[in-house]
Amino acid sequence: MRAALRPQGRVEELGAAEAAALVEALPVALRAPALHPAYLEADALREPGLGPVRWLYREGQALCWHGFHVAPLPGEAGEAGWRDLQSPYGYGGPLVHPWPPPPGFLERAWAAHRAWCAERRVLAEFLRFHPLLPGAEAYGGEVRGDRDTVWVDLAAGPEGWRGAYQGRARTTLRKAQRLGLRVAWWAPGPFLEAFVPLYAAHMERLGAAAAYRFPRPYLEALARWPAALRGVVLDPEGQVVAAALFLAEGEVLEYHLAADRPEGRAAGAPTLLLDAAFERGAALGLRRAHLGGGRGPDPADGLLRFKSAFSPHRARYRTGCWVHHPGAYEALRRRWPRPRPGRVLFYR
Repeated sequence: MRAALRPQGRVEELGAAEAAALVEALPVALRAPALHPAYLEADALREPGLGPVRWLYREGQALCWHGFHVAPLPGEAGEAGWRDLQSPYGYGGPLVHPWPPPPGFLERAWAAHRAWCAERRVLAEFLRFHPLLPGAEAYGGEVRGDRDTVWVDLAAGPEGWRGAYQGRARTTLRKAQRLGLRVAWWAPGPFLEAFVPLYAAHMERLGAAAAYRFPRPYLEALARWPAALRGVVLDPEGQVVAAALFLAEGEVLEYHLAADRPEGRAAGAPTLLLDAAFERGAALGLRRAHLGGGRGPDPADGLLRFKSAFSPHRARYRTGCWVHHPGAYEALRRRWPRPRPGRVLFYR
């Protein structure tokens, strides 16, 4: 290793409370819900075997915080003692402060990361970078473009963001209001009782993969997080016809999970709920609402089209990968019975 790349600081694995205090002390422009340590803890309930790690490299006042999961490889591959590293569902990646960092800091931080991975037999890693933060620019591995995402400028005020709605969003919003739908913000208990079955039925109707049919403990952990906003849409009879879980942190409101009934969708309930969420987020001092992208990279994707009707603003979603042991990785790929094409963690 060249002297310029030799780590000069120290690596720490923080406890949950210590990590939360560190992240909450960062400038708000460097923060987002999915990069908060509390989100990492909740995400560990998404599937068995996920082990949250709150990793920090520090040189004086400069730091690189990175929250991720480390898990054993499945099946026979796991018997060899290999593990992999992945960001939480949704978004992750490093937070670097100050940004931009001092010269050479990132090179030394990622050298320390590689050494940490080597000690723990991390075979490979896969990250999903938040489109509104500079995580991809800070990353030491390979970065790949994926798809556009949509964000709404809450700082522009109601006239500004509603003035940017496309015609179909304005028409649908008026329809929902005319039909007597209304939005309510509920406490965790009542929200979960409505949302859990609604979300399960929504995923069944979509034929969603098992990975998106989240267990109740995961949904409970997020809904009970103080940074969560829990919105429901009620029809004139008081029945819940749509619901969504939003997360707030730093300057960002994140549209995280949503579900609706067919009659609610037909009446414009999702549009009404998003419009109300923008208003609530702005009242909390948030400056941007991030809606995410489509179900894939296709620019004609229907979900992306729905979100695009709310704003002309786009941010690029990118992913990161790093194979730390290429020989063992390729040997595993050759003998794996059904590698998943296009995936870095092809065995998952």
